[in-house]
Order: sequence, then C-alpha cells, then structure tokens
Amino acid sequence: MTARKYPRRGLRRGIVIISLVAGVTVIGFGGYTIVRSQDNTVTSEASSTETVSISERATVSTGTLTLTLDAAGSLSPAASETLSFGASAPVTEVLVQVGDTVQAGDVLSRLETTDADARIRLAELQLAQAQASLDALLAPPTQIAIDLAEANVTLAQAQLYSASLSGTTSDADVEIARLQEELARNSLWQAQLRRDQSVAQDIYRSGELTWVESQAYDQSVNNAADNVTLAETNYEETLNPTTSSSSLVSASASVENAQAQLDSLLAGATADEIRQAEIKVEQAQLSLDSTRETLENYVLVAPFAGVIAEQALIVGVNPPATGAITLLDTSQYTIDLSIAEADVVNVSEAQAVTVDVQAFSGASINGTITHLADVPTQSSQLVTYDAEVLLNATDSVTLRPGMSATATVILKQLNDVLLIPNRFISTDSATGENIVTVENADGTYTSIPVTIGERSTDSSEITSGLEAGQTIVIIAREVDAATGTQGGLGLGGLLGGAGGGQPPSGFQPPSGGFQPGNGGGGFPGGGG
Repeated sequence: MTARKYPRRGLRRGIVIISLVAGVTVIGFGGYTIVRSQDNTVTSEASSTETVSISERATVSTGTLTLTLDAAGSLSPAASETLSFGASAPVTEVLVQVGDTVQAGDVLSRLETTDADARIRLAELQLAQAQASLDALLAPPTQIAIDLAEANVTLAQAQLYSASLSGTTSDADVEIARLQEELARNSLWQAQLRRDQSVAQDIYRSGELTWVESQAYDQSVNNAADNVTLAETNYEETLNPTTSSSSLVSASASVENAQAQLDSLLAGATADEIRQAEIKVEQAQLSLDSTRETLENYVLVAPFAGVIAEQALIVGVNPPATGAITLLDTSQYTIDLSIAEADVVNVSEAQAVTVDVQAFSGASINGTITHLADVPTQSSQLVTYDAEVLLNATDSVTLRPGMSATATVILKQLNDVLLIPNRFISTDSATGENIVTVENADGTYTSIPVTIGERSTDSSEITSGLEAGQTIVIIAREVDAATGTQGGLGLGGLLGGAGGGQPPSGFQPPSGGFQPGNGGGGFPGGGG
C-alpha cells in the first residue's frame, strides 16, 4: 500500500459526483475530494473553512517491550500442616489458641505420660541388671571366692587320700563323707535357685528364653547334681569298706572337679561369655532409648514458625486421631496457576512474576515460579499445566489466605526497540497491511504501511515503516470551522464511525476501502 495524504485545509465543497475515467475514481461529498489513482495514492483537500480533528498524538520512540502472560489464582500459605499426637492419652496442657503466633520448636500441647514413664523405668532396670552381670564377669575374683575354691580342692584331695587307704575307714572318714554329701546337696540347691532366678529375669526382660541360655543354666545344675551323686557314692563306700575301689574313683573325680572350678575362677570369664553379656547390655540400652523416644508422641511441637489456624484440644480429654492443631506459615504465600499448553513453552521455573492482589490494587508484589508440572491436567479438550508461584516477602500490605490475585508472567523483554501504542495501528481492508497515520512537517497527514514485530497488550514493536521522533496521530473527524458541523466525507462519516455524519442514501465508499481503527475514530490509523 502506498502513502495516503490528508491536508489540513483547502478542501472544496461540492455536490456528489461519481465517475470512472481511465481507472481513476473521483468522489466528492460534503467538502471532501478524495482521489484514488491507479497507483493507490490517496490525497484529500479541504476548504479553508474546514479543519482536520486530531483525537490523539504520539511520538515514535525506542523503549523496552515486555511480553507477559496473565493467570488468575488465590493466595495460599507457603506451608500449612495439620498436627496430630502419636499417642493417645488425656490432654494435660494446651499452650496456644487460634490466632497465636508461634516459632519453630515451640511446645503447643502435652499429654499425660504415666504409662510411658512406667515403661521407661522398667527399661532402665533391665539395663542396670545387664550391666551388673557384665561388670561381674569383667571383675577379678574376690579373695573369699578363691579361698573357698582352694578349700574344696584340699578337701577333695583329702577324700582321695582317705579312699586310697586299704580296707578300713575311721569314724572321721565317715563323718567327712557325710559332710561332703551334705555340702554337695547344698550346692545343688543353690545352683537350682540361681537358675530359676535367672530364667525368670530373662523371661521378664525379653519375653522368652533361648536354647543356648537354657543349656547354660541347666549345665550348672547338672554339674551340681553329679557332685551330689559322687558324694552319695563316696559316703556309702565309706560306710562299707568293701566298696573301696568305687570310693577311690569318686574321690578322684571330686579332686578333678574342684581343681577345674578353681582354675576357672582364677582364669576369669571367657571372651564368648563377655561378648554375650555385652550384647545383653546393648539390647537393654536400645530398648531404653526406644522407650524414651516414645515420649515425643506425647508432646506437640511447632515444626515451623507460623500462626495457629485451628485447635481441637480439650484438657482431660484424649485428642482426636487427626487434626489436633493446624499451623499456617503466613510469612510467604504461593499462587497455584493453570498454564495453557500453548503458553507453557514460554514458561520455566525461576521465571519472574508480578502479582496483582485484588484487595490491594496497585501494590507492588513480585514472585518467582518455583514449580512447573511436567504432567498436564486435562479437562475435556482443555490441557493445562500446574505452576506454583512463590511471592516475595512484603511489608507494604498484609496478605491473607484465599485472597484473589492475578499473576503476570514476564515471558520476554525486548530492549531498545521502536515502539508505538497499539491504538495508533489500523488495518487496510483491501491489502491487509497494518497502517499508521503520520503528521508531516507541512501539516498534512499520511497513512503509511508498517511492519510489526512483537506485540504486547498495549504496545507494538515496529520493525519497518517508522523512525524514532516521528509524530503519529489518530484522526477523529472533519469539522466545518464556519458552521461547526461535521464534514460529510470524514472517514467516520464514510464508515458510520463515531466521528462524522452519515453519507447520503446509496453512497458507496471507494473500492478497496479502509478498515477503521478499534477506537472508533473512523480514520485509517484511528484506533482508540
């Protein structure tokens, strides 16, 4: 499309004349003469009594064009958690109420811990018992124990010597044999008693008795029973000298047994015995630690700083299984957005966002996209992607959960580009070209085609057709300076726009007529 010129003054009045001569169309009406030649050059002349009315002027300049995407949502706290107890017991303390502000680690409520305290005390006793057993194994034998073991060896040796005598026994031998039998029986009873006590303690502590432990306890009893049998046999043989050979064998076995007990006492516990005792201590310690940790279930602690939104606790009553206290972190807010699939390609995490909260119009609030879903959400034929925007902290306004907001995502910024407002651009209906009306230095106006690059909601990048510093206009209507009436051939009049009167009945505009701007100005380039 070539330039169209519209002088301010010198338009001739005349009647309507429509003729076709050599491909040139001449239209005269209401003080206008518009000539469209074959090269599409359009000019107009106005009489001295008429002026061109300019709705708006602007200067072509360079600047930054920001491309954005808007999405609506509502504010949600950055963190929200419903807290519950891990145990069930009557509530003893409620330390917060709805609306209270708490810090991370603050105690919010407590439960009664009577049962937990009893379990902890039992675990402590079991640990003390296991440790005492280990200490006894590691400690050196006492002198009394050594003296007693040595006395048993001496006694057994004396019995062996007595048995080795031929044929006869004295009253002293008989008494010694009797005492030995009595001593053996006492040892058996003591072994049985120790076994029964140890078995009861192990069962109480761990709930069962292993086969290895059972065999160890029974072995000490069996040894004591064997000693009783030997002592009985020796006593009978002492009373009956005819059994001197059996008495000799029994006495010899007694010496070996007494010596073995003395050697074991002096050597101390074996490595296996010590390790088994250490394992029992470790098990008891783990049981105690685990029992103590259950106390955490009886206390409700704030996991982060925030505001108490709900609390459903009553002192003396067991807490609900879920939903004891609800805590909100109101220091920051997020907005959940749904991004259309056509726009999501221009959106990414860490992208800057400006937020307009409906309740605080004009407040400066910024944010960042912290999460963009990889999997879409589909409803019927609509495909969207969920995105989360984290708002920056602000002291200028007090935000609240649920407030309506619009997030504007900055998709692209073009710096130092030629910009004009969108309302100055219109479209030629014949050619489809974008046109802008330029004010010339001589006071005339020319509609010229322009090439548009990127466009935002209010401005467009001009890549060709204009230069910085040019003045562009929106022509509203033609006005008769003498009478104050509108000219009959203003473009608003031609196309029925808001700026001019109506053409006479049957009037047709020139072929390849003009597309008016969006603003209702009625002239090429007259968009509002």
